[in-house]
Amino acid sequence: MRPKGSADLLSDRRRRALKLLRAELSLNEVARRIRCAASSVMRWRNAWRRHGADALKVRFSPGRPRRLTRRQEKRLVRILLRGALVYCPVID
Repeated sequence: MRPKGSADLLSDRRRRALKLLRAELSLNEVARRIRCAASSVMRWRNAWRRHGADALKVRFSPGRPRRLTRRQEKRLVRILLRGALVYCPVID
């Protein structure tokens, strides 16, 4: 799971990891200092080797897809605003 933070903070983290790798630290040592998995450091290193600095940019993460359509969401809001008692049978 990606850590919280702005795109700039996350990109900076990746650049720091590569700087430590250039200082000839091991993947595990870099991961320990950056506080991430060694596999992430290896992935960043490989992406940088293939595509250069552009590979370190953080991409937008859209999140989970919507389960309700806009129309369904509007209907749900109307129902909730009317209240639960409108939809319950009358109890004597």
